[in-house]
Amino acid sequence: GLKYFIVKQREPADSMYLEKIAGTENVVAYRNTASLPVGFMTKSSMEKDITYAANPFIKQNNVFLNATGEWKPLFNTIDIIHVGHQNLNVRWRSLGNYSYAPIDESSSGTLKYNYEMPRSGLLYAYIKGDDLGDFTVRCGEDEETYNVSSLPYIFCAGYYEEGEIVSFLGDVDAGESGNLEIYVAMLDEEVFARGYSSLADEGLEVTDYSSTSIEGNITVQEDGYFFTSIPYEEGWTLYVDGEETEIMPYQDAFVAGG
Repeated sequence: GLKYFIVKQREPADSMYLEKIAGTENVVAYRNTASLPVGFMTKSSMEKDITYAANPFIKQNNVFLNATGEWKPLFNTIDIIHVGHQNLNVRWRSLGNYSYAPIDESSSGTLKYNYEMPRSGLLYAYIKGDDLGDFTVRCGEDEETYNVSSLPYIFCAGYYEEGEIVSFLGDVDAGESGNLEIYVAMLDEEVFARGYSSLADEGLEVTDYSSTSIEGNITVQEDGYFFTSIPYEEGWTLYVDGEETEIMPYQDAFVAGG
């Protein structure tokens, strides 16, 4: 739903659907050519609960499947090929889940995970840890730093060529031990394009709006689930063809109806 982006003093990691529309040397504005309107139709299966998975990319695949009916995974998780931790004992607990403790408590340590690109494309990551600050993504001489301390999130780590080695490095303060979750996956661009197309062809065309209401027209091609990016809270009322319709909030988070 984000139609425009302003990027300061850096290149966007994912520019596949970004069209430059204005800018200076340090600040550039982009239009997202793959944005969706504030409301659109999805498959009826969108009403289903998200299947539990520790790996957030599997959750994203489930959401995408429920919304579009596209069975092929949107994200494909890739495995670590080797590590390069420094001054840390790191123990594997489960897929993507690790614990670490210092070898020498008087010195800082570094977590390092290396991945080999199975094909050229966009790489995404999710990192969650105890008392972690910045994580650096490095490939050759190029690197970018991401803050993962306040709130873990999925982020685009960049576009890389087949066979390139991409490293994820996180600094650990002296004497610190903790837990880490790290998942890295590639986006399937063809699956994304098919899914986006299936959602974009039944979008809400806004005709009027105010601080308390949105009106618009949508041509529904088949029965389904109407999703909006409006955060859900009590007080909203949904009307379809002038008749009040039950709101069925998506995951108790967004205004929607079936």
